[in-house]
Amino acid sequence: MNGRLQFFGVIALLISSPAIASDRDVVSGNYMLEACSEQEANFSSGMCLGRLSGFEARDNMTGKPAFCRPPKATNKQVTDVYVAYLRDNPGLRHLDWSILLLVALNNTWPCPGRYPVKLLPNGTFEN
Repeated sequence: MNGRLQFFGVIALLISSPAIASDRDVVSGNYMLEACSEQEANFSSGMCLGRLSGFEARDNMTGKPAFCRPPKATNKQVTDVYVAYLRDNPGLRHLDWSILLLVALNNTWPCPGRYPVKLLPNGTFEN
């Protein structure tokens, strides 16, 4: 099972690679807002779900997760949290989708004993 999660994590990272993206922006929060807001099942909505699932699996493998999703929180809730963060922070959407996802989930579900992180418009974190 662990090998399977690693495989899908690698696939998600490869799909999000700028080298594969050609001229279309598929690595920013702008693209992910559009993809994750799709109401019907299509390539973009599948890309959103795949990236979010792969990111979460990778975060869980580190041993020190950046966020602590409640056990009963659904994938739909994760998507809703991410989309809400992207809509509420238009000045950050030019940044990489994975940084934005990390901050959105960390601010919504911080792990006990850890503080939520704050992302600055230049892509750095506030201490």
